[in-house]
Amino acid sequence: MPRGNLVVLAGLKECFNGKFEFFDVDQLKQITTVKHPPANHVVWDLSGRHVATAFTIPHEKFDADYDCERDDLLERFHMWSSNGDYLYFHQCDYPLIQLKWRSYREGIIDDELLETRKTFLLKTMASEEESENEGGLI
Repeated sequence: MPRGNLVVLAGLKECFNGKFEFFDVDQLKQITTVKHPPANHVVWDLSGRHVATAFTIPHEKFDADYDCERDDLLERFHMWSSNGDYLYFHQCDYPLIQLKWRSYREGIIDDELLETRKTFLLKTMASEEESENEGGLI
C-alpha cells in the first residue's frame, strides 16, 4: 500500500526518453523533472526517501562472457532523493538484470526502543533549555 505524498511519473522506453517527473500530491504541484535516458526501471526505497533508476536487461539475454566497456552508461544505476535531487550513480562491472531494495529485517528497532529513544531525546533537550535559561543575563 503506497504511503506518503510523493509520486514519480516515469517515462520509460524510447518514446519518453527516461523522463521522470516528481510530484507532491498534497500540494498538487510538480516538484521537478529529471532525465536518465537509457532507464527502463525505477524503484522507491522502502523508506520513501530515495528513488533508483537503471537500465536492466532480461536475464535470458545476459551472457556471462559479456565484454563490458569501462563506464558503459547501460551498466550503472542512479540514485535520486524523493524530491528529485540527483545524489550519485554507481558503475557496475556487468549489465544489470534487476534492481531491488533489500528490506530490513523485522524487529531490529521495535516500537518500545523508538519510544525510549524519543523520551531520552526530549528529556535531554528540555535539560539543555533549562541550562540555557538558568544562565540568564547579568
